[in-house]
Amino acid sequence: MRVELLVSDSCLVPELIYNESLLRVRIGLSHDFDDILDLCGSTLNNEQLTLLHRLWDDDDFPRRFVREGDSLIITARD
Repeated sequence: MRVELLVSDSCLVPELIYNESLLRVRIGLSHDFDDILDLCGSTLNNEQLTLLHRLWDDDDFPRRFVREGDSLIITARD
């Protein structure tokens, strides 16, 4: 499963896309990790939430940053 944290200039309300192949959390510039927890806390398991937190805040975690239009997509490096 691909896990992505997508930060978008145009996102006003956090959004979760979750299926068998993709877990994507879309947030705006003004959102913080509490907003992610509010959105995903009852849907995702602890392992998935931990990975999202590492993508969000762990400078030692190997991440990939890709700019796509007005969005920044953050994923774990392979």
